[in-house]
Amino acid sequence: MDTTCSACSDFFAYANGSWLRTAQIPASRTSLGSFGMLSDRNEAVVHRILDDDATAVRAATARPGTNEWKIGTFYASCMDTAGIAARGILPLRPTLDAIAGIKTTADLARVFGASERRSGIAPFAVNPAADPKNSRETIVSASQGGLGLPDREYYLKTDARSVDLRRQYTDHVARTLQLIGEPETQAKADADKVLSLETALAGAALPRVAMRDPNAVYHKMSLADFQRMTPHIHWRDYLTAVGGGRATTINVRTPGFFTSLDSLIATVPLDEWKTYLRWHAARAAAPSLGPAFVAEDFRFNSTVLRGVQEQEPRWRRCAVSTNAALGWAVGQEYVKRDFTPEARARAAQMVDNLVSALRERIAQLDWMSAATKQQATVKLDAFLRKVAYPDTWRDYSALLVRPGAYFENVARAGDWSRQRAWARLGKPVDRTEWTMVPPTVNASYSATLNQIQFPAGILQPPFFDPNADDAVNYGAIGAVIGHEM
Repeated sequence: MDTTCSACSDFFAYANGSWLRTAQIPASRTSLGSFGMLSDRNEAVVHRILDDDATAVRAATARPGTNEWKIGTFYASCMDTAGIAARGILPLRPTLDAIAGIKTTADLARVFGASERRSGIAPFAVNPAADPKNSRETIVSASQGGLGLPDREYYLKTDARSVDLRRQYTDHVARTLQLIGEPETQAKADADKVLSLETALAGAALPRVAMRDPNAVYHKMSLADFQRMTPHIHWRDYLTAVGGGRATTINVRTPGFFTSLDSLIATVPLDEWKTYLRWHAARAAAPSLGPAFVAEDFRFNSTVLRGVQEQEPRWRRCAVSTNAALGWAVGQEYVKRDFTPEARARAAQMVDNLVSALRERIAQLDWMSAATKQQATVKLDAFLRKVAYPDTWRDYSALLVRPGAYFENVARAGDWSRQRAWARLGKPVDRTEWTMVPPTVNASYSATLNQIQFPAGILQPPFFDPNADDAVNYGAIGAVIGHEM
């Protein structure tokens, strides 16, 4: 607090003034605040879990195949920078060979699908999802994608800064292509081809604002109709390769993008598509490869694009990677160490109380009709409330993890997760499924599933303290709960 300020005339300065004057944003970050500081605290807990599990693996006290062993083995494989460097681009070679073997547009679709299973390098986003207008059903969702820069506007703006950023991007593409073995002259020429193709994809994509209109991105049709709309994209080959061979219905969120993509596949030479795929394969793989790849990826994506000057320590990056691969196993250990059933019960009671308060407020509103109040109350009462952690933990027994194979461990985890999602195609949506692992410092509301989630990670001071007065908790996590509702 800044007690030199009057709480009555400027409460913000009174509450935050001293912190604003003294807080320093770390060189490895772009911001500093309560969310980031709590994330650091939770990451320290996760770090101890990972170190303990890796130590147990080395000491042979962790039983092979258990969650403890998989967590420790995965984390150790990421921390083995010497072993990763020694392998060079060998782990990426099968993908590069598959790209080199493309001879037809059917081959292209199959490589899109096969690579999507592990790293996601296709020029679109296709995945199983709840039908937005029938949220009990899991169908295929198809949307725009395929860009190496953060948004379509990066390709289309003509101001000097955007032009210079595209120049730096092609330099980054060329540098990365050289790391996978392309001669400098070829890499520079290929980088220009990548930018040209991605610019065409960006021009066909909808702006973000348009993507927020739920009706504008709902075009449900049969797979046969989608195939007729895009005759040069072999959807059955793609879906079979990616794991969705049983698909019959698809929500084409951005039809205009896919008709433009179909024209590009029909007119752009296959060699240029192969160049595009080589770049995206290398781009996706870079964080899992040796130091030259990691450094170049950080230089452009963190320093050039975001202004970050220092890379996070390796342990932190490996913690993020392990959490992405085995997040529910890590989360289960996190909850055992750092969150009690009593804290969960108190947080759940707060959610219930705030739902009750909102119900009372809806009843008292003078600008809502009786029919609207009734519908709002029905929706409120149907909220699925998820607090702290799931009642049933995810089973990782089918996920293969191997010592000294970090690249493959990441790829297998991606494939395992995607195949798990594709297995739900055509089945009722599982509303018990969580989307955020327990250590996450965030909360969410899903309009499609009408559910709210509050992971254990955000149910920590300063947002929530089971030993604190109700007034403190309702003023902190209560505001977050109310925001999601």
